[in-house]
Amino acid sequence: MTAVVNCFVIGGTRVLARCADQLVAAGVRVEGVFTDDPAATAWAAEHGVPVLDPRADLVAALTDTPVDYLFSIVNFRILPGAVLELPRVAAVNFHDGPLPRYGGSNVAAWALYEGASRHAATWHRMTERVDAGAVLLERWFPIRTHSTALSLTYETAEVGIALFADLVPHVAAGTLPEPVDTSGRERRFYLQSDRIADGGLIHAGTTAAEAERISKALDYGTFPNPLGVPTLVTAQGAVFTRQVRRIPREDPLPETVATAVTDSALTLSAPDADLLRD
Repeated sequence: MTAVVNCFVIGGTRVLARCADQLVAAGVRVEGVFTDDPAATAWAAEHGVPVLDPRADLVAALTDTPVDYLFSIVNFRILPGAVLELPRVAAVNFHDGPLPRYGGSNVAAWALYEGASRHAATWHRMTERVDAGAVLLERWFPIRTHSTALSLTYETAEVGIALFADLVPHVAAGTLPEPVDTSGRERRFYLQSDRIADGGLIHAGTTAAEAERISKALDYGTFPNPLGVPTLVTAQGAVFTRQVRRIPREDPLPETVATAVTDSALTLSAPDADLLRD
């Protein structure tokens, strides 16, 4: 009789829950979920899977219950090499951006700020060097004109969940797909402490195109913002903004001039005029 493939999962959110559903459907046994996230906890309770402290001694846990795979899905804990070496096949992580170009934190925001035209969801092997392991699967998609950091993060999660379906047959067989060749790609890594445009400052030297990119990159809706709030610097002080949108003009002015002020918007005419919403 073929041995049942098993795994631990660490992380949270509905991304973990929906990927774990795919594992269970394929006959993979989930030995436990390291999480304190409500969505992941609810999934574990529904499936009778133990919920474990995500800050627990992972070496001890994986030594006591040997597994074939460790899946890291929306997990913000950096796992040491001693943990990553314990799964018999591999430790695999979901990353919400293309590698190695957008490694690290808040990569959807950085992609928008830098004007990237496309993005990707990635599943890769984990190594001690964060986001540096071999890419196992990736799926690219175009960045929409009106994408924000929040919407792009959500879209990447959906793509990642769908892409996981391509990984599951390998997992059920106790294997991995052939790695993607990324040897010719640029590598960048973004720290949690890195800040876009000094935290989102929009000043006299900021073009309208860049101001719009700043706004989209720092738009996390009602969720906690890890990077900062777009801030228009004026002679009267700083003005926090929620949105920046460009309005094309046929007769752009040589300098920035305020042409309209309302309770909800400040309209500026400039060489590349924009609309700033507070």
